Amino acid sequence: MKAPLLLCSAAAALAASSSAFQTLGGRHQPASSASSWRLPTKAHSRTTSSSTARKLFFNNNQALQQQQQQQKQVETEEEKQKRLKQERLAEIEIGELRRQQRVSEDKLGYLFLFALQFLPLLGSDRYLSIAYFFGLAVTTVYLGGRQEVIDKPEKVTKQNALYAPVGASIAIGGLYFLLKNGIDPTALYAVGVTLFGALCISDIGVPLLRNALPHVDFGTAEIELPEVIAKKLDVDRVPVDGLITLGLGLLCTVVYWAPVALENKFLISNAIAWALGMVSLGAISLGSFQTGAILLAGLFCYDVFWVFGTDVSKKTYFRVCVRV
Repeated sequence: MKAPLLLCSAAAALAASSSAFQTLGGRHQPASSASSWRLPTKAHSRTTSSSTARKLFFNNNQALQQQQQQQKQVETEEEKQKRLKQERLAEIEIGELRRQQRVSEDKLGYLFLFALQFLPLLGSDRYLSIAYFFGLAVTTVYLGGRQEVIDKPEKVTKQNALYAPVGASIAIGGLYFLLKNGIDPTALYAVGVTLFGALCISDIGVPLLRNALPHVDFGTAEIELPEVIAKKLDVDRVPVDGLITLGLGLLCTVVYWAPVALENKFLISNAIAWALGMVSLGAISLGSFQTGAILLAGLFCYDVFWVFGTDVSKKTYFRVCVRV
């Protein structure tokens, strides 16, 4: 009986000593304690690095936004206007490069149009006249529809197309009323049209001039204005190409008003009319085929009424066309 009791006592003492040894920090550690000393896994490392990257990106983005806000706050009104003017000039130059490229692509059409101007010199035969006017109209519409513009053209809506005949009727009716009462505004109208034609020649002539003189860098060629003129116009410099084409437009206007028979200066008259048509085609866009159909149908009814239904158009158009 004593032997089993001794064995039990020894086993109990051994277990107690082992427990005390583990408690005092011996080499034998429990399983849970040993697992806490393992190295970090790959998944844990990836999670930590991605979290750090997100923090860095957020901090950098926040710092950039703060810097931009500080720049906006520091920028004065004069600096803002100067920056906006420079951005507008850069936008205009990009648009001029697009226009120059498009004219280069359609150079055959422009050459054909230029050669067509000398067709009346060959004679005034019926077939020559039909070829001249038909070729001039079709080529102008084709080139005007393909041309590039700097600013987006104004779109004609369906409502505008519906009211176009009404506006034209009011215009011709008002002109007829003035002529009938002895007030002749045709001279003023002719002056306004020719001056506006000079501006149109200046505008449409820039890409033509750049293609005619490709070796000249018109993008950087500028002329500094005198201080007095610069203050009045609020412009320090003007582009050389725009100044040259404006001079050509004003020269065409002066020659047009010269005391010479219109038959001897028909090229000048055609240049002004062609520039007006090209600028008008570039400034207005129909937007859709349905809008164009509505506009043409309304103008057809307008012509039927005012041309064949009354004598207003005959008297008015004749007076205006003779003066202009």
